[in-house]
Amino acid sequence: MKIIRKLFSSIALTLTLAIALSACGASNKPASSQTQAPTQSPAPATQTPAPAQNLVSANVEIKGTVDLVPHSELVNYVKDKLEAEGVTVTLVSTAADETTNERTEAGEVDFNFFQHFPYLSEWNEINGGHLVNAGDIHVEPISAYSDKYKTIAEIPADAKIAIPNNATNEYRALRILEIAGFLKLDDEASKNLKASVSNVKEYLKSIELVELDSATIIPTKDDFDVFITNVNKVLEAGIDSAVLFKEGEDSPYANIIAVRSDLAADKRAAVDKLVKALQSDDTRSYILEHYNGQVIPAQLSSAGSTTPPATAAQEISYPSAVDPKSVTNFKYGKIQIPGKGGALCGIPVYIAYEKGFFAAEGFDVELISADTETRKIGLNNGTIPVVNGDFQFFQSIENGVNVSVVEGLHKGCIKLLVKADSDIKTVADLKGKKIGIDEVGGTPHQVAALWLEKAGISADQAKKEVTFLPFEEGNLEVEALRSGDIDVAALWDPFASVQEASGDYRAIFDLATDPLFADHYCCFLYASNKWIEEKPEQVAALLRAYRAAEDWIARNPEEAVQIVIDGKYSSIDDQKELAIELVKHYAIPQFQDHGTAAYDIGGDVKYFAQQLYDIGYLTTNPEDFVKQAYYAADLSNQ
Repeated sequence: MKIIRKLFSSIALTLTLAIALSACGASNKPASSQTQAPTQSPAPATQTPAPAQNLVSANVEIKGTVDLVPHSELVNYVKDKLEAEGVTVTLVSTAADETTNERTEAGEVDFNFFQHFPYLSEWNEINGGHLVNAGDIHVEPISAYSDKYKTIAEIPADAKIAIPNNATNEYRALRILEIAGFLKLDDEASKNLKASVSNVKEYLKSIELVELDSATIIPTKDDFDVFITNVNKVLEAGIDSAVLFKEGEDSPYANIIAVRSDLAADKRAAVDKLVKALQSDDTRSYILEHYNGQVIPAQLSSAGSTTPPATAAQEISYPSAVDPKSVTNFKYGKIQIPGKGGALCGIPVYIAYEKGFFAAEGFDVELISADTETRKIGLNNGTIPVVNGDFQFFQSIENGVNVSVVEGLHKGCIKLLVKADSDIKTVADLKGKKIGIDEVGGTPHQVAALWLEKAGISADQAKKEVTFLPFEEGNLEVEALRSGDIDVAALWDPFASVQEASGDYRAIFDLATDPLFADHYCCFLYASNKWIEEKPEQVAALLRAYRAAEDWIARNPEEAVQIVIDGKYSSIDDQKELAIELVKHYAIPQFQDHGTAAYDIGGDVKYFAQQLYDIGYLTTNPEDFVKQAYYAADLSNQ
């Protein structure tokens, strides 16, 4: 595999790079402060501290340095509203650079808005800084662009791909290449969230990587088949290259408002009002509409920030894989967990069982078959401790079923298929059609219903705008589609993708890519509230086992799929490569993903609650629903 590193040394270019330096896009490693370092020990960047209480007096002015696009545009969007609240925002500069944090630390400005948390944390560590994150605002996804190709499928063998050469953004570039199926990174890259091409463990497709300084990628883009860079650089350059693939809103690199930890109380209260305005639903809608998906609102936890505590992962001791047959003494005894549904997306429970993660945590697990209603009943009375499920349980929670979301397992795994020659092209064509599902109230049914309702088509059978027909097996559903007894089949992977790959059927909806669902964890792990209340330490142990399984799958997708085949958990014997690609695209989290913006499960619960609330499927305010439905378990081994 050919790897090229380009070096530039002209004085003119060096000056250009210094001016263009930006932590959210083209940042190099943070430079050491030119001022004398403080004598006390360096303080790490911290999570969002508690907002100052309502201390804003009339006409408090806060000064800030921000990047031009989209940062200054967003601040200007909310300025008038803040004026009405007694806060005047003055932008001292719209050209943030490598000295911006220094000036913020020195008190020359009250806040800055140009960087992501990993950059700030590293700057604090190097410079002994005391800047903190006041709130996550938006993600500028690092994306793969091309002027030569329109889709990822068109990228040829030996494609020449430009990537940024600074550690953080190079990791982001390599990571989206990994997710897209071009390569695999080693464990060190995933652990440190930093990488270069030396961290590529395996190339899955023949490509030529060219490492460039971020500022030179767009000027030289015509030399490449694909170029990967930050969206703010694309917006500033005004180019309209095709986006082939990109990070989602779950990126851990959300752009933040940064302030000094000791900022005066009245000014900090004013900054908090700025953050609140930038995180408001109105501003989030503006971001989505104004930037056409190129800039994405950050996912938010209930605290308003996705930034994790620095020690979160270190406080949890996860189990190692063991031969489950070698364990004879189970601390917590025998339990039953549904795990024979046949869907590939059930892979976390299969691996937790087969690799002994359940056994290592003290459980003698029996995997059982159970339909949706059986799972609800078992969770409600405590005979089943945990189950996989999507948001189909949300209405049950609202109606009093004693269950809570405790984990996010993976992203999209359902497709809606039509015959290859069908006239059905979009959701609008489904009015009056018959849709096959596996069971009424099951996930494919709920997903299809939400998709229809958001498009203005009632999924209520009584209104007869669509008809749902349940089938006991996927083969029967596909046969009904082939014969014309139904018009659409809502199917789980891998069966859906296997049928699509045959060429006889075409997907009109993919849960993994549809804008309504993409970039959100839609498959959750639910726990019985009876267990949460009476056996919280056992719930924590189960979650550690699931997380260990997820991490193992993400690092070993090929072996994980082979285990699924050998155990006959899913019918994928002759579609192994397809199954491997599907598992890679499920975005199954690794250990380091937990507690980051990439894993805001409370945020995803709120997101889907909002969608269901908007179409009348839920009546509880989404903010209140999250408090009712989401349980953040303490997984520390205490």
